[in-house]
Amino acid sequence: MLFALKLIAVIVAFAGEVGPVDAMLEMPKGKPAEVRSFGPSKRRAAPQDYVPRAEDMNFRTSKGFLFVDEQYYPPATTLSWQADQLRIDSSSSSMLACLPPSEDDSPNSNGPINNGSLNDSASNALEFSAVTSLAINGDQLRAIRSMLEDDGVVILSKTSSPYLLAQSRGGLELIESLTHQPGPKRESLLNSAFAMAHNDPGTNIRTWLANMSPGTDLKNRVSKVVSEVHKVENANMAAASAFRRFNDWSYPITIMAMLIFVFSIGSLLAVRPQELVAVARTEHETSVNKFLWLIGGMSIIDLVWTLLAHQANHITEVNPVGGVMLDEPSRVILFKVLATGLAIGILYRAKTTLFGRKACWWVCLTLALLMARWILVTGVSA
Repeated sequence: MLFALKLIAVIVAFAGEVGPVDAMLEMPKGKPAEVRSFGPSKRRAAPQDYVPRAEDMNFRTSKGFLFVDEQYYPPATTLSWQADQLRIDSSSSSMLACLPPSEDDSPNSNGPINNGSLNDSASNALEFSAVTSLAINGDQLRAIRSMLEDDGVVILSKTSSPYLLAQSRGGLELIESLTHQPGPKRESLLNSAFAMAHNDPGTNIRTWLANMSPGTDLKNRVSKVVSEVHKVENANMAAASAFRRFNDWSYPITIMAMLIFVFSIGSLLAVRPQELVAVARTEHETSVNKFLWLIGGMSIIDLVWTLLAHQANHITEVNPVGGVMLDEPSRVILFKVLATGLAIGILYRAKTTLFGRKACWWVCLTLALLMARWILVTGVSA
């Protein structure tokens, strides 16, 4: 009887599991194409060419270095784009050819000096040389404008695609090479520029850059930009070196400051100010001499710590006079040595008087508290 009941329960459970499966098997199968087809999506559409806004189609350069057909175009050059044609117009009389004119570069030829129509007038030849047009699409226009606004280098040519170099990716080395005469030094800088850019400009551009003779305006502008960049780089390197120097010296100086702080507090507690007596020779004269030595030692530690922390930008001098002096470490060192030496000399001469001895005690206490302050600041900075 028990076996029969178990058999009936198994049959009922099996029937309950088979029912839904049969129902699923009987569902009509739709085509995968019909199920997965959602129609075209605007968000996932293929990217189209960049269409500049009206204000982007005409702009005037103010930064960067623009070269078109082996010719340098200075700032204030106007770039106009329309129907995939970029028109470069420079009304500046300082626009100079990057190569000295040759027989092939006469006004009646199609060389780099004359990029316009033929004209027998020399004055019109300069006007035509200031205007040229190139086939540029919208995406290239956006890249050219962005590169110029970021102080990069843009080299355009009718026979090759635009060559763009960011200042941090070879552009600085490229313009710096123009400050040198054609030779190994310029070749080395150009090779560094192309290696940093990971982009080969081609044989024509390479040869032109290696042999070009920049004009005075271009040389002066390149020298100014390169010097400013090197000045910033040197300042950053100096700041990094100062930061490492502060980290290297903070621990040993902290140990010295802690030792001299403890020794100073012990010496101060051993002699109270009211116990100092104005007598020529007493047992306190040795303590006063000890205070003078401690004042000199703590002043030296304060000077070293101030210079290291200021150069590492860990502190800011709110005193305008002190801030100017800290920019020249030699001035601070000279002022600190003279001022501390003069103060110690005065205290030494007055150590036989009651006022002089008390002054030594209080000055030593002040510098001991200054050492404690430096120890706390260094601990927070670490």
